[in-house]
Amino acid sequence: MLPEENAQVIKEWLQKSAQDLLAGEHLLKQKPILTEPVCFFTQQAIEKALKAFLIWKGIRPKKTHDLRELSSHVLQFDLSFRPLLHQVESLSRFAVTIRYPGEDDPPTIREARGNLKLARKVYREVLKRLPNEIHS
Repeated sequence: MLPEENAQVIKEWLQKSAQDLLAGEHLLKQKPILTEPVCFFTQQAIEKALKAFLIWKGIRPKKTHDLRELSSHVLQFDLSFRPLLHQVESLSRFAVTIRYPGEDDPPTIREARGNLKLARKVYREVLKRLPNEIHS
């Protein structure tokens, strides 16, 4: 059983992650499709889901957008995440770099859709590992 304050913080991280997923899904339905914001929200959704997992494990993650760093902490607790988290490491660039002109090439529509699919999968995999009291 989790302390109530930890359960609440985890729920809040998961809610924010779910909102970012919804924002990305909504943006994909708009014309023209704005791939940079879609990818920003996918990165954010993954980051927040991983932070929820780490808090469940008793770790207070530092303020970072680096998915590689967050992934390495998650893997200390659950190696079965490795194949999935290996795929997300390159998405860190969408937290900051992509938001500034001339810093990076914009993602394609296909890439944006793939990143959103990946973010949904990370979110679901985190939920599977958490106790029912957190997400029921």
